[in-house]
Amino acid sequence: MSSGPSSSWIVPFSLGIATTLVVSWTCSQASKRSQHQSNSKQSSSIATSPSASPTPEIKDGEELMDKPDLEQRMLRKAEAVIQWRTTRLVLVIERCTNDHNYSAILRTAEALGIQHVYMIDPPEIDDEGFESQAKKTQQQQITRTPQEIEARRLHHLFARNAQEWLDVKDYATAEDCVAELRKQGYQLWVTDLSQEAVSLGMDSPLMPKKVALVMGTDQADLRVYLPLRGFADSLNLSVATALILHQLFVMDPTLVGGITEEEKLELREEWYTKLCQQRLLTASQKKLRLKLQTKLKKCQALLDGSKQSGRPLDAREQERIGQMEKHRKQLGEIEALLDPAKVKAAIQEWVNNPPKPLTDVRRADSHRICYVGKNTRKFHEDHWKDMVATSDASTIPGATANEFRNQLPANPGQQRIDFEIEEKKI
Repeated sequence: MSSGPSSSWIVPFSLGIATTLVVSWTCSQASKRSQHQSNSKQSSSIATSPSASPTPEIKDGEELMDKPDLEQRMLRKAEAVIQWRTTRLVLVIERCTNDHNYSAILRTAEALGIQHVYMIDPPEIDDEGFESQAKKTQQQQITRTPQEIEARRLHHLFARNAQEWLDVKDYATAEDCVAELRKQGYQLWVTDLSQEAVSLGMDSPLMPKKVALVMGTDQADLRVYLPLRGFADSLNLSVATALILHQLFVMDPTLVGGITEEEKLELREEWYTKLCQQRLLTASQKKLRLKLQTKLKKCQALLDGSKQSGRPLDAREQERIGQMEKHRKQLGEIEALLDPAKVKAAIQEWVNNPPKPLTDVRRADSHRICYVGKNTRKFHEDHWKDMVATSDASTIPGATANEFRNQLPANPGQQRIDFEIEEKKI
């Protein structure tokens, strides 16, 4: 009997706690949404604010370096790369069986300004960025540690990023590739370690108008080698490719920019469109897009597995399948923002009248950010204290993205969508 009065405080106390938690959570969400909207307005105003000082007129021959407040900085960088590209020199790689070499070669070729890379019997890379096991024997199918798997994933990520800006063609046989090169008027310079090969040194042969550097194959107009000065008489394939490509540019500096105006226009239309599409979506939209793509892929795999095995779907699986139409609709709304035809029409003015290119494509210090965890940064605090990449220099968030977003007409079919609420339901 005496316990009744003493416990009467429990119910109102519990209700008080629950009410406090609900109010606290509501205020927190409201604060986050307000901050999100404030940041969006701030980044948008950076690109459109009339008070922002425009980039002064750039005279011919004047040095133009990258900097955070430079107008159209990504287009200027792309235009610089286009002006330096060459199609006079083609790289040919035959039967590169090591996927690390494959990745490194593509990245090196792109960085040096090569536009066309021909691959003879290349390694098969699966959707996750790893070399296909189909071509490998049982002895070659080795078990890798998680660290090795992550390193390989990053390696292929770098290669895919480089391949975005390359024209890579695959050929099943060397005969097919050589026939295409002959048709296009290229002379074949094939690397060779024999004593009959011509040294690419001080007394190098004159470069032809169009040359294909071939790492492999027996068919050659000229056999060449890079002189070495040590006991090692050969190099790793990707290292040898990088050194020889660089040497060819030294031998003939006119290779830089060895591209026709028609080819420049084609690259400009392709690259400007790609740069715009990559920056139209906000971070939350990109995250939601990936979630939707992943869920649809898993649902399709579930349906295919059920069909092949004859196993009926359980209630939970059927519920997931039932969400596919909703996911497709949401994904379609996001993809509509990236419609290539609309994007091309929006950026056509830039294609026809490209901005002055950068004279040097090195990043500004404020963009050389080291993306590492706070614990790693703290661990290396003393060693990294004077490094630009860890100085957290100020940047202008969203400035480049909003230049592209503001270029598209603001009609209902192209307005950006805020998927933040829908994302929580996924």
